[in-house]
Amino acid sequence: MPVTVVLACTPEHRPELRQLLRAAGITVVAEEDGAAEAESAVRQLRPDVLVLAGLLPGATVPGAPALALLGRDDEDALLAAIKAGCRGFLSVDVAADDLARAVRSLASGAAVFGADVADRVTHWLTGPLPPADPVLSVRERQFLDLVSSGLSDAAIAVRLGIAVKTVRNYRALAYRKLGVQSRTEAMARLARVAS
Repeated sequence: MPVTVVLACTPEHRPELRQLLRAAGITVVAEEDGAAEAESAVRQLRPDVLVLAGLLPGATVPGAPALALLGRDDEDALLAAIKAGCRGFLSVDVAADDLARAVRSLASGAAVFGADVADRVTHWLTGPLPPADPVLSVRERQFLDLVSSGLSDAAIAVRLGIAVKTVRNYRALAYRKLGVQSRTEAMARLARVAS
């Protein structure tokens, strides 16, 4: 029985991904512009896997195992994909055989991490902690809670009733206290401190 896929990505990625999947004998049953647009296609067509390239922060994965194709150094997109419920994570420039193998693995219930993604996640979870646990202000914790929900700086500013520049200042202070340099590292660090 062939594996079926809904392909949700930007138009520039679509032809190449469609060709790679079809060449591997994987049936593309729908093509959408992103995760939000793919939701109705997934509910209606019930594909085996949803393949996403260009997942937006705050998106959620609708009803099918999802494979996120990510930029090599896009830690925010990786964190958004994890939070959205994706079960597969590969670099967007994945080889055809690896893409087909990942889709088939997801269809059979497995989780998939490409080598570069697995290295990043391992680094976040096992990297050295700063010497002391950080003491964050109430406002810094509010900021980090909103960051973890995938909101942009502008959306955080609106939510907190402050200027975007102030949001950037809170980020710099919180990241310095946590000993991190990115949104993803901050979330991993907070998870380790909480456990």
